[in-house]
Amino acid sequence: FNKEIVDRYLEDGGAKRSKEYLRHYSVERVIGELTELKRRYPKIKTLIFDDDLFTLDRKYVAEFCDAYKASGLGMPFVVNMHVQVFDEDMAFRLREAGCFMVKYGLESGSIRLRKETLWRYMSNERILKATRIAHQYDLHSSAFVMFGLPTETREEVMETLQLCAQTELGRVRWAIFFPFPGTAAHRISADLNLIDP
Repeated sequence: FNKEIVDRYLEDGGAKRSKEYLRHYSVERVIGELTELKRRYPKIKTLIFDDDLFTLDRKYVAEFCDAYKASGLGMPFVVNMHVQVFDEDMAFRLREAGCFMVKYGLESGSIRLRKETLWRYMSNERILKATRIAHQYDLHSSAFVMFGLPTETREEVMETLQLCAQTELGRVRWAIFFPFPGTAAHRISADLNLIDP
């Protein structure tokens, strides 16, 4: 449903272009809020940045990592990454700053389903490369996958399982596909007569 959220944001005048949808708080503000959080709740041991697009802006990631390391907060953290922009420099910076796990949307091992249904255009090779980079820098890897996608075959389910095995992921979080009304997933499912009202 990300496309629908961005479209609604544009319709409501929140931005003129879809690329303006992505906004981050300044690194200074984030470090300030984390410092206050640690002061108020000293027993916090780990942080999870549950931002789907945390790694999309390389400059922001570099700035954040430098500031986090310098802050002395010292809490290990987890981020969501996107395989298309994850490389050795980013992995090194994240690890040096205290990141110990990266999570990403593998979604399906089927290239056809990723392209036709999910509009996710990364290759299996890119997924494998990103995961190997994470492991090379001692970052635990976690991926999200879905089963039950429209027109998914048994063979494509096996492709997903095989890709998960090939990447040697630290963990896999899986979900059953659900076509929420008002989303492209629902339209695709309805067009294929896969929804029983």
